[in-house]
Amino acid sequence: MNKPGVFARHARCVAIAGVAAAVAFSAGFAVGEAQAPPRYVTLAAPVPAASLAAWDGRPAPPEVLRALALAARLLRPASAPSAFSPVRGGLALGGRAGRPSVMFIGAEYCPYCAVERWAVVLALMRFGRLDGLRLMTSSASDLAPNTATFTFAGARYQSPYVAFDAVEMTTNRLGPSGAYAPLQSLTAGEEAVFRRYDPGQAIPFLAMGEARVTGVLIGAPYDPAALAGMGWGEVSRAVLAAAEGDRSAAPWASAIVSQAGGIVAGICRADGGRPREACG
Repeated sequence: MNKPGVFARHARCVAIAGVAAAVAFSAGFAVGEAQAPPRYVTLAAPVPAASLAAWDGRPAPPEVLRALALAARLLRPASAPSAFSPVRGGLALGGRAGRPSVMFIGAEYCPYCAVERWAVVLALMRFGRLDGLRLMTSSASDLAPNTATFTFAGARYQSPYVAFDAVEMTTNRLGPSGAYAPLQSLTAGEEAVFRRYDPGQAIPFLAMGEARVTGVLIGAPYDPAALAGMGWGEVSRAVLAAAEGDRSAAPWASAIVSQAGGIVAGICRADGGRPREACG
């Protein structure tokens, strides 16, 4: 199901398997805020690459969140193709009728999950408020070690338009047995969806729909090695530049913005283009 250029990681081993006016955000943006975003923002000092993992678990800095919120406001979902591949005979997703639901399955060690979370965070900011987001890095002993990302474990999402459920199956730390320590467990319903639409158990995995699954997205749109040695400030600044249409923006940053726009587009089409402020 993976498209060319899409990267995924097998969930059971380490081998390679292949904002608008509606934004409400703890960094200072509120529903209905309409002022034009500034072109430049002041970000925290870059984190030395050698010490990225030391920041694991810390709250995401306001400067980083603010840059991402600004980038989310600049997405253009109306002209973007949906990032989700349609499926038929969808299993129950656990959402409620009249409101799309998005499910994310990943793991903190996974470098492909690390890069995909940037796009997911942007898309979620388009519709609501994401609290409790914490910094995380991918495994130090895997491909693209210590890729800067976030963890959805412990985060809370509030939106009148979209429901969000995330499962981070393991930490980024190897235990005595050589396996990554378990973190969160799939419910029976989540595991049924995962097995039905992702038989290879590749992560990151996203499913979307209302009461039932109507689309899935597997893998990340770019190689995590592109973020090697970059801290959260550097990544968020590059993403904002790409969202602003800067022609010198890094290709991987443009890929994040494109993926986020595609996720928003898929949600908007499932919800009849609502809210107009986020879907226009």
